[in-house]
Amino acid sequence: MVWNACPSADHLRVNISFDSTRFGSGTIHTFLDNLLDVLTAIVTDPDRTVDDVLFSHSLEQLVAANIPVDPAPIPSQPRPTLTQAFSDAVAAYHDLPALIDGDLTLTYREVDILSSVLSQRILEATRQQELHAFVSLCIPSGAIAVLTILAIVKSGAAYVPLDVRFPAERIESLIKDSGASLVITTSESASFNFDPKRVAHLDVTGFLDDRKSLVAANVREERDGSVSPSESSNDAAYVLYTSGSTGKPKGVVIKQSSVVAFATNTDIFKWGPGQRVAQVNNLAWDASVIDVWSSLLLGATLVCFDRFDVLDPSTLAQRFREAHIDGCLVPTPLFRQFATTCPDVFRELTQILTGGDALDYASLCQARAAAPHVVFTNAYGPTEACVIATTFDIPPSDDNLPHAGPVPIGRPLKTSQALVIDRYGRLVPPGVIGELVVGGEGIAEGYLNRPAETASAFVELRVDGLHGNTRFYCTGDAVRWCDGQLQFMGRINAGQVKIRGQRFELSEIEATVFRTGLVNGAGAICYKPTNGGDPSLIAYVVLVFRTNMEHSILEQLRVVLPSYMIPDRIISVDALPVHTSGKLDRRQLVAMAEKDASLDICAAEGLVLPADDMEARLCGIFGDLLSLQAVSPLADFFHIGGHSLLATRLKSALEFEFHVPVPLRAIFSHSSPRKLAASIRDILVSTPSHEFSMKISAPLDGAHYPLSFAQQRLWFLSQLAYFGSQNICYNTPYVLKLQGPLNVDTLERTLQEIVSRHEILRTIFVEVNQAAATQVIDFCPRLEMVPLAPDIDKRSIHKLVGEYARRPFSLDLEPCFRATLFQISQDHSYLLLCLHHILVDGFSFDVIRQELVEIYVAFEAGKDYDLPPLGIQYKDFAQWQQSEDFERLLEPQIEYWAKQLKGSQAAEVPTDFPRPQHLSYEGKTFVARFPPELFTRLQQICKQEHVTMFMLLSTVFRIVQFQLTGQTDASFAFPIANRNRPETEKLIGFFVNTQVLRLEVHPGQTFVELLQQVRELSMAAFEHQDLPFERVVSILNPTRDLSRNPLAQVVLAYQTVKNAPFTIGNVHASSSRAVMDVTRLDLEIHFFPKNDEHLLGEFVYSTDLYKEETIADLSDRIRKVLEQVAD
Repeated sequence: MVWNACPSADHLRVNISFDSTRFGSGTIHTFLDNLLDVLTAIVTDPDRTVDDVLFSHSLEQLVAANIPVDPAPIPSQPRPTLTQAFSDAVAAYHDLPALIDGDLTLTYREVDILSSVLSQRILEATRQQELHAFVSLCIPSGAIAVLTILAIVKSGAAYVPLDVRFPAERIESLIKDSGASLVITTSESASFNFDPKRVAHLDVTGFLDDRKSLVAANVREERDGSVSPSESSNDAAYVLYTSGSTGKPKGVVIKQSSVVAFATNTDIFKWGPGQRVAQVNNLAWDASVIDVWSSLLLGATLVCFDRFDVLDPSTLAQRFREAHIDGCLVPTPLFRQFATTCPDVFRELTQILTGGDALDYASLCQARAAAPHVVFTNAYGPTEACVIATTFDIPPSDDNLPHAGPVPIGRPLKTSQALVIDRYGRLVPPGVIGELVVGGEGIAEGYLNRPAETASAFVELRVDGLHGNTRFYCTGDAVRWCDGQLQFMGRINAGQVKIRGQRFELSEIEATVFRTGLVNGAGAICYKPTNGGDPSLIAYVVLVFRTNMEHSILEQLRVVLPSYMIPDRIISVDALPVHTSGKLDRRQLVAMAEKDASLDICAAEGLVLPADDMEARLCGIFGDLLSLQAVSPLADFFHIGGHSLLATRLKSALEFEFHVPVPLRAIFSHSSPRKLAASIRDILVSTPSHEFSMKISAPLDGAHYPLSFAQQRLWFLSQLAYFGSQNICYNTPYVLKLQGPLNVDTLERTLQEIVSRHEILRTIFVEVNQAAATQVIDFCPRLEMVPLAPDIDKRSIHKLVGEYARRPFSLDLEPCFRATLFQISQDHSYLLLCLHHILVDGFSFDVIRQELVEIYVAFEAGKDYDLPPLGIQYKDFAQWQQSEDFERLLEPQIEYWAKQLKGSQAAEVPTDFPRPQHLSYEGKTFVARFPPELFTRLQQICKQEHVTMFMLLSTVFRIVQFQLTGQTDASFAFPIANRNRPETEKLIGFFVNTQVLRLEVHPGQTFVELLQQVRELSMAAFEHQDLPFERVVSILNPTRDLSRNPLAQVVLAYQTVKNAPFTIGNVHASSSRAVMDVTRLDLEIHFFPKNDEHLLGEFVYSTDLYKEETIADLSDRIRKVLEQVAD
């Protein structure tokens, strides 16, 4: 668009040239009208503020743009009460299933009878109470909870649902604030206290146990009409509590007529008789109104789900398939997680609604790809507007969705009115940002017993040119009309925030912090990292006593506030920033948060003792894995040295310790001993204990053993003519620089003892009945001595060591283990241990290092070493991979990988030379060093985003690769330790598995969105790591190309095997290099944390394909993106 203003003597002419494919003529006329209003304001009142400009043509422009502004039509007949509406549904669908909860199925008639029986009990329980307006229920979601809601309404009261996960003190305060005459619980309810003189109590545990006899015996009671339903649909239906600015929650009162109008709106809900709706939302959230009432009033079947299943995408997808679910509403944060990790959740549905947070097209497209036939509805609405006020439908026929950007929140319901106004209550034209106010049948009566706050939020608004409804709720949300749809732009009120789908007042957190008595002042903010990461809550406090009281404050908050309102960090300051008016300056707090972004609350916790034996055991396991003497039960595993490899080892250690399967996702989600303890307790309750051993009963024919799947592939490659047994690209050197008085004889005895302990180092590979097999032989390696000149330079040493490392092995003639000592002097030498990859992986060298130290020191002292005997050998692992137990373990993993990698394309890095028919495996290594300050900042980002360094580096590589090639869908390989059984941790062997990360990149994605996508995909890969890469290749059966590796040409690894210097007795040892000049793929990128100070990158590339300057350019591009991320 180009604006050209041409002044003349008596007028100003404005010409606008515009792209007609992007702008309509109506939009251009709107621009011109608004320009005239602004110019007029400048002339008539030059002191007027920018936001005070009156747009005189707003209404005409809105109407011209086909934007609805008129009030919602008033129904010709009064709405029925909820009891009447449900009775109508029972009459129409009496024998159809209404409610399913596990093995329990209830028809509409049975639900009607049982809820009537329960309503009689409610009336009996409240007979002594003066008032019967509100009844609280604190019951987990399920059939009994739904029946209780119906029963309360039938009894003539409004229901007040309470979250069973709330702290007791909060539940007690809500019961008191609502003035409830009765509280209904089950044995699964939270424990809390209340005044029995004011509040009656009814326990409905076991009510459904007698459902058959109750139904049979109460047909007469059903006809008696002894239940007293509401006399008017204007009576309250329910009270839902939201956060309050005074520090106390506010109860939102919604009328029955609003619920009936909303729940029976078939423009929104596409389900009805014979269809099934999933009940997945917490009853204390307004989304549960959709679950319960829209299903039961439209004749659909409501299917209840366990809240833990709801949080596990793969489990929920399975439950949805088993239950034949047709539709549901999923909160937006959960929708995004499902779309990224398991979009199959949506595959069998006909409609999915989502709301509660801003939805992006990237997530929507991921879900749409998995479920192209589903109607997706993006819904918007505050609790004060009866759940939903506007919707935006994405039908299956819409094939032109953007790949990124926000999804609109749509247009108002037929029972609602939505206006966008300025701060003076005037309509703003299309495209101009203003506050959204909503009116219509769904608007709440107000806040329970809060007349001042009701008057502030619910206003009488008269707009010139509009007639009808004048009562609106001021949402505090900034929106604008764009292409006829409302677009959410953020919050106007900085003091009210929404995190993880929950809206609340920051002032409530501040007031609660202040009531602890430990602070003189408190200021809370919702901190959103500038790199687009997830928002977090931070509370700045001025302590009464200048001591570390932050943990004490947190403990008190956990007693009162729900978990989503607990600050992620509490930071002590000398004074809070304020405006000249004396009010808290939240913008300054946000600026402070930017500077404090690397801080972590754990730093302020001090010494915290485990609360019980399980926490103590978990602290010990954390300490053992991370080599820490003491671990706080509040310490985050990934903040104190943990990473994805160690998370896998932690998983196996936990399963070994507690004898139950522990999902890897639980470790990422509950990454402190305290949180993990709670998670494991849940698993112990729901899962029978199990133990699993990998020992074999007897060897094959007493002498030969099967190969593992990984070994089979390397053995097969060694048999190919073009590859040849003399190829050395799978030679794996381990080089140590030794300085000090080395005893060569003791070193040789030590190596021989290590070989004796680990049968894999005495193994050869032979053919038995035309199949490969392993055979353990007697083998006692000798230490080969190579004297070097005292003045030899380092480059020459590395080259010579590399030449020795390049000597080929014969797999069938000798164990593939060689030890060579290059001795410059008695106190200066290099030790080369060269093994074939078919025997070892990178983690094996960590085992070798540990045993080298332990055995050498013991032998030098003339003692026996103190290493426990090995429980199994590598051959036992290989045998176990042939077992039925292993096949059962792989069944779900085969399904995952087959679906995940179907149709995948290998990530390409543009080459300098044409690809030859056969690669020579000749390569070079380019080394890049990334400075300490960059590495430190990247580590901080990993902590903030709850990701590992591997995840971050993978994201950056994929961004660079996308920039070079434009590949939107590409896969690269990465190694995974695959030592997820405790028995394997002390073994030398070829356990490492290759996995493939398939990552879609779209131009509009932010770095954090892509990073979180990598996080979820990596976690899923870790959970499915048992399936050997060779089986994946076999299942997918890609077209064989001898010039390429199957599925991936690039491998990326973040090496966490310890490479820091260590001592062997009086000898100082440090890792060194052997110049091999070979590569197995097009490109291998290995990142190392060098001495925990800086990041080292080794780019091993095929010289058949690349020049060194190309790889140097790739390294530089990665560095630049890392720097941008760090900034």
